[in-house]
Amino acid sequence: MSNKNGIVLCALLYVLLGGSFGEAQANVFSLSGGQTYTLNDSTLTYTVEYIGDNGSGAFIQHGGSNYVSSLCLGFAATDQGIYRIDGGEVHASYAYVGYYGNALFSQSGGVNYTSFLRIGENGNSSGTYNLSGGDLNTISTSIAIDGVGSFNQSGGSINGKKLSVNENGTYNFSGGALNSTNIYNDGLFNVQHSSLNDSINGSFTNNAMTRIIESESHFNNDVTNNGVFDVSSSTVNFSGKFTNNGEYISSSSANYFYDLYIGKTGSIAGMAESFFSLAGDFVSDATDLSKWYTPTSTLEFTGDSSHDFYWGGSDTGTVSFFDNFSAWSLLSLAGDETLSFYDSNSDYGAGLYIQQLDGLLFDEDGNIKNLFAEEGFNIYYLAELNEELGGKIFDLSGGGQLIGLNADGTLAASAAATPLPGAVWLLASGFLGIGFIRRRLGNV
Repeated sequence: MSNKNGIVLCALLYVLLGGSFGEAQANVFSLSGGQTYTLNDSTLTYTVEYIGDNGSGAFIQHGGSNYVSSLCLGFAATDQGIYRIDGGEVHASYAYVGYYGNALFSQSGGVNYTSFLRIGENGNSSGTYNLSGGDLNTISTSIAIDGVGSFNQSGGSINGKKLSVNENGTYNFSGGALNSTNIYNDGLFNVQHSSLNDSINGSFTNNAMTRIIESESHFNNDVTNNGVFDVSSSTVNFSGKFTNNGEYISSSSANYFYDLYIGKTGSIAGMAESFFSLAGDFVSDATDLSKWYTPTSTLEFTGDSSHDFYWGGSDTGTVSFFDNFSAWSLLSLAGDETLSFYDSNSDYGAGLYIQQLDGLLFDEDGNIKNLFAEEGFNIYYLAELNEELGGKIFDLSGGGQLIGLNADGTLAASAAATPLPGAVWLLASGFLGIGFIRRRLGNV
């Protein structure tokens, strides 16, 4: 029997048997007509409880225990139900916060053991759950099934196996702990003003909009983004693998990843000097770079280990360097890292554009020993921002090259000093847009 059919059957039973306020007729409890019930230290046991039936009703719990199979707040379209708990325990198989009507469940303490929590069940219903303290333990929490629903967490903890934010649902997280084996967002997931001790634990899949605003946030499991992940004025840590098939937008933020995988439809936009740090690998299969923007962003590799960097951007040569929005402002190796570059597209040759490099290590012969690039992979850098490299062209282990450019777009190294690949000679012969390049440089 479905959840909906189950509560309708309970509703019919309630009407037929004439359950009334405070009476245990057929194990049905009802609050209506503005009635309020307060539970302090006793124990209630009912099959179904209607809070807000034929009008409004309020249930206030300071202690004791409330055992119920189906807890329904705001049953009919014109009904309004309120449940407030700051102590004691609730034990429910199903809890509907807004069945056809409007409802509010507010928890500042106590423990809510509800197997299936459903907020905004039917069309035109509206439900809100506020969690500021205590524990909410569920198997499944669904927000905005066919109605409108919101969950506001500023404290306490929610513990469960599945959390679903549907199309018309909103989850606002500003504190506490969100612990769910799987979290799915098809609506709006907001993280705002969270602090160091607040965390989101569970596999997180974003299919719509996730916003992180002025927060220090921790996602402690794998994250998959198929929509928009917008980070603003925040520090965000991803302990698991981050798979980005949508848009990842960062503004004035520090973003810490372990492994970052970017699918064919994925992109990164780093605004206002954003910072990206990886303890693992950077793998990009992105084929459309039209939404990519990183020329003012720093990319750091850390952790004293070997890292792989897969990149599918074409080697478009020096003319497009300052017009290439997939360039990076700074590439930094923060310790004894070794960084290996690989071409992830099907065509031969790839180009990565870096204005400034930091953390390069050299052997006694002056060769760079902590960069590897496969043949056909060229890395371009600005000579004037890397004086220690002397504008030279370096042959890297694997067959790729590190190539210095002048500010006017010309090759910094003379042709006689180091043999150049044919692609670079071809591109070097056509620098007709030097004035444009200078203007672009001035904006970087």
